[in-house]
Amino acid sequence: MLEENFFLDTLLPVATRRPLAAADLEAYRRPFPTPASRLPLLQWARQIPIAGQPARTATLMAQAWAAFTASPVPKLLLHGGAGVVLTADKVVVCRAELPALTVADIGDAGHFLPEDRPAELAAALSAWLANAHTRQL
Repeated sequence: MLEENFFLDTLLPVATRRPLAAADLEAYRRPFPTPASRLPLLQWARQIPIAGQPARTATLMAQAWAAFTASPVPKLLLHGGAGVVLTADKVVVCRAELPALTVADIGDAGHFLPEDRPAELAAALSAWLANAHTRQL
């Protein structure tokens, strides 16, 4: 993670469906030029709750989900087909449990929707925002 810049040099390129231009990869790398500057990436990865651990993060995520399911605030869920994190089953759960939810499938995409489907993502977000006045709080 720190020495080899795993997230940006390995994971990002393989988690997108289209090859990223060298300039795009450089833009991602620019804020993290040294192992020390990549420490927040490592810390963030260690906070991703898996099987309830770390417990504090898992608790915070459960509390956030509870607030989300109780909130009447309009929500937009963008997804790109079958994802690794946002699976088809999780989209079904979101549709069933989240009030005031609009779901938009923007087409075949990997983990990084803005990189794989920028025009489709922008169109779906723009359409949702353009109709914001029709949604009730």
